[in-house]
Amino acid sequence: MDGNKPDNTGGVLVDRIIDGGRMAGMQLGVVVLCLLIAIIDGFDVGAMGFTAPAISQEWGIDVGDFGPVFGVNLFGMMVGGMLLGPLADRYGRRNMIILSIGVVGVFTAAAVFATSVQVLLVLRLISGIGMGGLTPNLIALSAEYAPARVRSTVVTVVVCGMTFGMFVGGMVSSALIPAFGWQAVFHSGGWLALVLLVAALLWLPESTKLLVQQGSHDKLARILRKIDPSLQTDGSTRFTITEQKVTRSPITALFTDGRAVTTLLLWLVFFLNLLIIYFLSNWLPALFTQAGLGDTNALVASSLYQLGGVAGGLALGILSDRRGSLVQAVGGCYLLGAVFLGVTVLGIGSAAIVMVTVFIVGFGISGSITGMSAVAAQVYPTQVRSTGVGWAYSIGRIGSIIGPTVGGIFVSLGTAPTTLLAYMIAPTLCAVVSVLVLAARKPTAASAQQPGQEAEKAA
Repeated sequence: MDGNKPDNTGGVLVDRIIDGGRMAGMQLGVVVLCLLIAIIDGFDVGAMGFTAPAISQEWGIDVGDFGPVFGVNLFGMMVGGMLLGPLADRYGRRNMIILSIGVVGVFTAAAVFATSVQVLLVLRLISGIGMGGLTPNLIALSAEYAPARVRSTVVTVVVCGMTFGMFVGGMVSSALIPAFGWQAVFHSGGWLALVLLVAALLWLPESTKLLVQQGSHDKLARILRKIDPSLQTDGSTRFTITEQKVTRSPITALFTDGRAVTTLLLWLVFFLNLLIIYFLSNWLPALFTQAGLGDTNALVASSLYQLGGVAGGLALGILSDRRGSLVQAVGGCYLLGAVFLGVTVLGIGSAAIVMVTVFIVGFGISGSITGMSAVAAQVYPTQVRSTGVGWAYSIGRIGSIIGPTVGGIFVSLGTAPTTLLAYMIAPTLCAVVSVLVLAARKPTAASAQQPGQEAEKAA
């Protein structure tokens, strides 16, 4: 590596260390830990959807009564992203990840003591706040430790971890619930989250770029020497990054320096996509069961939808790092998802057809939100990255609240499963149009990082 070479002002350029040579073991460790946390986060997000049919049978209530529980969990995620994203840009990504995973673990595990929908409402609201804080900070931290040549792939892998966690949750739930009851799902998700809390306390570092901005010289030097052992520093070493320093408040900065229209377009795409994703994630098991696929087939099919999202997200990340055409590819994936939603509706009477088509729906729709997460992480500079990603997800959470909640209303009214699935085609096509408009605009990432414009002395 050549990270210990000075920049053109005599300082050590942090970007050169992060991007130089092969990914160091320390960088890989950060990505792997973020990925594991994302997987458990996805497991816990999907836990309510996978357990709702079993809980409704045990409590003797209609499965549609869980609509508010889905909605309040997503409201908590919206609040968590709005609050903990900006706090991370000020107080550190590591601190907010630790706080968030602790909240998720404690309040997911506590769901086993619930005896009513009202208790579940409170527990899922609080756990949702932690879930909302995890997403933007895992994306931001993994992006900042990944070399530029694989950054999109790394971000999509981490975001795919959330989707993969939902897939694992469905498969595990199909085995755990018949054998041990629905409580086993919440036990598993909660305690595994607390194990990862300990791992984060021990091994998760802070963002190097954020440490530059904060002037934390000693911490920064220790981290960078783990990435590049040849780096020589002393108390007078000056660290710089190739970004303009943001002096405005993080939220205001989302709408300055040419980012306003891009920010609004990102918000619209996230709103539409999360509306669809969370409607499908929460209601597919119940809808497929009502359509006559059987409980086990319904859970497996729902899990294949999540697995398709993992495959789609990984494909988008690899494509972006190789060809740089991420936004256009996302638009194509949305269109693919819309088409195969229609095919799923037509073939819902056959379990074999549904297993295939719902995987492709996941590839197109869930995979696309992974790609959009990578776009959001590239658009914003370090000092507002968690805020930008967090607010995009939080605005999207409005859609994620509307989708499951309205779905619960329609389920309670007896709307046919095929009709409900067909309704999701329209917002998917709207997302296609929104992404095409975003792709037609010039990239705004340059406003986040401009070569030759280093930050002022900070560490």
